Amino acid sequence: MLKKIVTKGLLILFVTVAALTASIITASADTSSESIEEIDTTSTSATVTLQDTGATSYSILYSENANFSDAEKASSNTTVVRVYNLKPDTTYYFKPNTTASAGRSASASYAVAKTEPVTMPTLASTKSAISSIKVTFEEDGEIDGYTLKVSKSSGAAVTELSGTDSVLSVTSLSSGTSYSFEACAYTTVDGVSYYSDALTFTSSTKSVAKPSVKTKKASYDAIRIVLNEKDVTGYVVYLADNKNYKNAQKLKSEDTTFRFSGLTNNKTYYIKALCYVTSGSKTYKSEAIEFTYSTKTVELGKVNTSKCTKNYSSLKVVLNKKDVTGYKVYLSTSKSFSNKTTKKSTTNSVSFTGLKPNTTYYIKTVSYVKSGSKVYYSESQTTTLKTKALPKVTVSKKAATETTASVTVKKQSNVTGYLYKVSTSSSFKTSKSVKGKSTTQKLTGLKANTKYYVKVCTYLTVNGKNYYSTPVTYNFTTDAYAAAPSGVTITNGMYKISSTSWGPQYTISWNKSARATKYLVYSSSKKSSGYTKIATVTGTSYTVKNPSVGNHYYIIKPVSSSGTTGYKSAAKGIRYVGIFATTGYVASSSALTADGSHCVAHHTIAMGRAYAFGTKYKIGNHTYTYECEDRGSAVTNSVIDIYFSSYREAVNWGRRWIPVYQML
Repeated sequence: MLKKIVTKGLLILFVTVAALTASIITASADTSSESIEEIDTTSTSATVTLQDTGATSYSILYSENANFSDAEKASSNTTVVRVYNLKPDTTYYFKPNTTASAGRSASASYAVAKTEPVTMPTLASTKSAISSIKVTFEEDGEIDGYTLKVSKSSGAAVTELSGTDSVLSVTSLSSGTSYSFEACAYTTVDGVSYYSDALTFTSSTKSVAKPSVKTKKASYDAIRIVLNEKDVTGYVVYLADNKNYKNAQKLKSEDTTFRFSGLTNNKTYYIKALCYVTSGSKTYKSEAIEFTYSTKTVELGKVNTSKCTKNYSSLKVVLNKKDVTGYKVYLSTSKSFSNKTTKKSTTNSVSFTGLKPNTTYYIKTVSYVKSGSKVYYSESQTTTLKTKALPKVTVSKKAATETTASVTVKKQSNVTGYLYKVSTSSSFKTSKSVKGKSTTQKLTGLKANTKYYVKVCTYLTVNGKNYYSTPVTYNFTTDAYAAAPSGVTITNGMYKISSTSWGPQYTISWNKSARATKYLVYSSSKKSSGYTKIATVTGTSYTVKNPSVGNHYYIIKPVSSSGTTGYKSAAKGIRYVGIFATTGYVASSSALTADGSHCVAHHTIAMGRAYAFGTKYKIGNHTYTYECEDRGSAVTNSVIDIYFSSYREAVNWGRRWIPVYQML
């Protein structure tokens, strides 16, 4: 594109540039008759047309600044002066510098013009291959070269190219992939390159053709696959017995025929195939196709359960007859066939002996075909058959005491005897077994008040082994021992020594226990250990007189009519504090105790400093619970001053020596 500047008169020049802003033209104060008529620009050159003054030669000065401090000169024998190697998209100042016919130099006005920017390249074509894309630009004489930045569609940079040719080839790309391109043209002036705006476009490499299956054929142990021929280097086929292709067989070939051998008959295989193209040192693969195919099937002879024979210790397995060489039958009591018996037969029946009566057996059958030295098997089928059950027993009578029980069953014919299993668990995790030929069996060594579960079955001895019928289960509970006494209480009390003194005494009482005829009383200074028997009583109470100072805990054990000790009661405790001299006092209703409380009758007491505030006590045989809340000048550690609501009550109390307790 050219920019043209045309002078009109001496001082004003106009610039005409398509799609660009007009340049501004200025002139010096010198009004010489020599001036610039027109300036045409490209990106790197300018053509300046001067007025014809009849000079023998014409020249101009041009510079990037108005003071022409770094001006260069261009000359011509005509009025048209050409300037080359200008910078693109740059403003230049031009001044005539002509020589008149008389040989004198004349001054001239100057003009301003801007060179074109480097032209953005024009894309002529793109041509794609498997791993490369060839980009061709339309040729432009003012462009010295091109740059090309290539990225994947995601934005990740792949490569950058540059060259002076209008054709650039991008190689080592991924097949079947879309790429983004950013192209710039550049012009070099004085060793410096100037670039155009970027041209962006997209293009994609070719994909490797996917394979397709022409034919497939299977035998008992092999699969043959033929692919349709494609314009590729070769083919890869994978075969596995699982969807994840773990431990897959892999065959690679330039031929389209693939054969996998050593396979299992009557089995479905997963197959994956793809094409590849080799270009230089790199290989490019197509998308894969996947399908399944199965090896040839041997017909299965299924168990004909209606024709099978079942006895106590034997089974005869009969199969539906098929056109095969023979049959294999596996028998086990486990679904996993971890312990199995295997029999092979060319007929369609197999017999198993020495089995357990009333037992379910798992039977797995396969058919097989023998071909040359190889044997091929069918899929397996698992079914169940059960041997004949031994007769079940019927319980006709049962009884139980505290430690024994007895059971009577109805007699069964053709059995060796009867087996009794006894357990305290319904699951019979642990049990005791008793075996006998009699229909009545006594069970001993039992626990009182305990629920027992009993399994009774018949058994039959065959070839030295015992086989058992399905058991009949019932339960019973033995008589209970005496229950633990409940409601154990200790009541504080005292016995009279004189008119003003009493000795310590308290009573332990409890509720009557079921099945108890007497009780054992145990005592200890500790709640959880150290108990010794102190009394045997037939009633439901026991009185302790003159206990030692300290803690006393009691438990009660009942004894049944059989003399067996039952379950003990919970421990109950009392602390005997000692004999205290007790007095009475009163106070005003607004008075506060030493701990800040208000005095309360039948509650507040004053005690010596050895006893902490808040401690609760029982005094003598009183039912009230007193609390240490006060002190007194006459109150020592052996004195308790009891608050009364009236002076008369305090006087009547006087001074008494009374035992004091704490309930534990």
